[in-house]
Amino acid sequence: MKASRTTDSDLSVTLPYYIDFTIRRPGDDHGRPLIFRWGPYRNALANAELVLLHIAKHGPERVDVAPLQVAEPEPDSILVNGWNQFLWELPPGREVHMREKLTANYQRLLKPGESYELLWPGAEIRMWDWGSMQEHIGKELKSNNNREERLPPLILPACDIIAFTAREEEEPWPERPKATTDAEFQRANMKEQEWRLEAERRMHPPQSPPPREPSEREPGAPIFSMKIECPSEWASDSTIDLTIRVTYAGVPNEPNPKPITFHTEALITGDGPRDGIRLYRHRDGLWERSDPADGFGTGFGIFDDPPIPVKVGDENDKNSDRFESLQPGESWSTQRRVQQGTSWTSLPNDVKAGEAFKYVVKGAVVDWWDWGTKADHRDTVVKLPCWIAGDVVEPKDNGGRPTIVVPASNEIYFSYTG
Repeated sequence: MKASRTTDSDLSVTLPYYIDFTIRRPGDDHGRPLIFRWGPYRNALANAELVLLHIAKHGPERVDVAPLQVAEPEPDSILVNGWNQFLWELPPGREVHMREKLTANYQRLLKPGESYELLWPGAEIRMWDWGSMQEHIGKELKSNNNREERLPPLILPACDIIAFTAREEEEPWPERPKATTDAEFQRANMKEQEWRLEAERRMHPPQSPPPREPSEREPGAPIFSMKIECPSEWASDSTIDLTIRVTYAGVPNEPNPKPITFHTEALITGDGPRDGIRLYRHRDGLWERSDPADGFGTGFGIFDDPPIPVKVGDENDKNSDRFESLQPGESWSTQRRVQQGTSWTSLPNDVKAGEAFKYVVKGAVVDWWDWGTKADHRDTVVKLPCWIAGDVVEPKDNGGRPTIVVPASNEIYFSYTG
């Protein structure tokens, strides 16, 4: 267990503080994997299993920490389905990593200027069994106390301490006094962090790399251009789609260009510093970036499964729809939902009626393409990452063909009507 900010020994009493938890299984004689259920929120923080020490002048003194008001007991059993939260598989010599925020039942007890230590005293992991996750899918995993034949105790031993000094922010957040309960305190920490980051960003706006330019196109590569569309007015209850249209104009100095087949992913979810969808808000005479907190991509994950082979032009392959073909002069279009009525929106939470916004796609780099139609590529096999929504991993160099660089789209402006 360690603080995620190991170079910072100060802990703000009103901002989120993240702790990294690593559970490591050394090599042993068993050789078999095991599965176990353990999560830092429930098993360390919410139920006050971590020990908080106040480092007073006369020495360490333990601080009495109560469980969170919303803390729930550990269940007696669960049904293993392969995606249970905080159910881990751990072979010998491997480790798992988790991160969790320090919870309000600890943070509300801290006094600015005082020094503290957090430590994990060691405890038994009650829910575990031998075998892989796959072996247990569809089966019940019981707490050791509820098994007819008990397993040996699985002990998670004590670890290094986290030492820190509590501090308060120089400028208090105006909304802080409204937070009274543990749950309100947790939410207030996140909102205060957003407030402070926004203030810092407005004082020191980051320099954004320039969008991709037509001059960056490679010789001999097909010419792609991009255009976007969306309504010029948004109401709070509207459902809004952003349309992205990509046109294949041909090949430079080629009077009879061939059709091409290409992977569409980069045109939809590109998120590099010079790629992907950007939302800007007009404030104080300037356009400032205002992307949603979770971005416009497909999220992030780490997976160890092998790449997935895909037959590019085989309509019976469920992943072949991630590839498209165009003749010279043809266009392909797709849509991204950017507002779903009153359920959610990509606009900022504090948006007001009359505000102006604009969208642009900064550009894209197509990771895989080849000459010919999808029918020509019925038996062409490429490999995608196991989560599918990523760049082609094989072949890595696109067969040596020149890279298709797609310059930035047009800018589309709209206003929020409330």
